[in-house]
Amino acid sequence: MAQIIKKNVLSIVCGVVVIIAIAGYFFFVRGLYSGDNGLEANAAKRKSNYDQLAGLISKQRTLPVVELNKTDPVPLDGFPVPAVIERGTEVTKQLKDQSAQIVALATRLNRRQPLVPDIFPNPTDPKKFRYRDYYEKHINNEIPAMLKASQPPSEQDVQEAREKLWRDKYQERIIVVNGREANREQVDRDYLEEIQGILEQLEAATAKKCRMYIEKETINKNPAVASQDAPQTEQLWYAQTALWVQEDVCAALAQFNEEELKKLPPDQQNVMNAPVKHLITLQVPQGVDQYIAKSSSGAEGESGPGTPDYKLSPTGRNSNSLYDVVKFSVVCKADARYVGRLIQALGRGRFITIHKVNLTTVDSAQAKADGFVYGTAPIVQVQMTGEALLMREWTKPLVPDSVKKHLPQFEEPAKTEEAQTAAAQ
Repeated sequence: MAQIIKKNVLSIVCGVVVIIAIAGYFFFVRGLYSGDNGLEANAAKRKSNYDQLAGLISKQRTLPVVELNKTDPVPLDGFPVPAVIERGTEVTKQLKDQSAQIVALATRLNRRQPLVPDIFPNPTDPKKFRYRDYYEKHINNEIPAMLKASQPPSEQDVQEAREKLWRDKYQERIIVVNGREANREQVDRDYLEEIQGILEQLEAATAKKCRMYIEKETINKNPAVASQDAPQTEQLWYAQTALWVQEDVCAALAQFNEEELKKLPPDQQNVMNAPVKHLITLQVPQGVDQYIAKSSSGAEGESGPGTPDYKLSPTGRNSNSLYDVVKFSVVCKADARYVGRLIQALGRGRFITIHKVNLTTVDSAQAKADGFVYGTAPIVQVQMTGEALLMREWTKPLVPDSVKKHLPQFEEPAKTEEAQTAAAQ
């Protein structure tokens, strides 16, 4: 055996080397290529990175669409260099500054003052009672005065006019002879004949001096504020936001009538020639339902507050961190020739949008029989629904805490780390 090994030692050594080489290939060389960290995996990762970079380099890029009348993006011929990036940053800043200026301007134009100064957000009881009293007076007297509006003569007005006519003209005409009224019968006949037309006279006089008719309960009030008790803070706020909208609508109507009537001689500037002749109702909900809003935590898949939602409003607007949307409805009678311009006038210079308009014809003869003298123009009843915006920039400091929980996006901003540290200390 030893002799055989000595004679074939070289072959044996070569065989052992081959076996070791084969084992080394499987255990060492092949391990370099296979596995998560092997050469093969690394090569695949590098190829993937290469393909990704090649895709980024060859990808077609477009410029952002910034024109309102275009929707097709414009291809970007070259990748922005540092100078272009710097210019883009500058333009972006300019746009942000312009946006801030627009919001500031809108806030300035939209800003209103409460009926009672400094009442919100935490009204005291004396201010609550003061608001209640002023609220009634403002709606019943001051808004109609702004509209230069009046009501047709009532039965009491007619009776007072009759009594005045008797005192001023007929009472002194009675001749008394020996304690007996000698001509009383004739005086009574003359008096009764003259008062037959006194109602028409009063109606004509009212039509000549006013620019619009208004119903007694035209502008709806918050019943909780108009009661005898001290109003709750929430109800005061809802009454005030409704009043801001009601004042805006009335101001628009008054301005529209004024602009059209000033074209006529002074003696013709009355309801018979006014575009808007009769304000019948002006309604704003007197609770949290006055807002067009959606919940901050909607159902899965629904967008959050502020995102256009055309199920809530034809404009898609809803209350958010920038503004609150308040709905209203108005019914008036107007000259049919002015309806289109009336709708435009409501929104001109104001944050008012009309959603829906419904027209019905008005029988002027029947209206005259009811005491409303509209003139000779064709009259229609205009029923409108709409919305008004109140910018949060000025309303937010006024909103009571008890109301904030009902409105979206009124969360307090998160404290900074420094503020949290300071609070902890």
